[in-house]
Amino acid sequence: MMIRSRLLAPLALLAAACLMAPVVQAQAKPPLKILVGFPPGGSADVIARLIGDAMRDDFGAIIVE
Repeated sequence: MMIRSRLLAPLALLAAACLMAPVVQAQAKPPLKILVGFPPGGSADVIARLIGDAMRDDFGAIIVE
């Protein structure tokens, strides 16, 4: 009886962890916003756009520039 309960607890935890994975993935990521305090077309704007593209690739989230 003790051996059965020793096996049942880890299996129950494993099953619970497998069921939680889709729930965590289903949560939507809010878009990230980059605020640049300089006019468009300047060097700060170009750098912010390049950083935004790199962040989009790394994080897999929507980046609003």
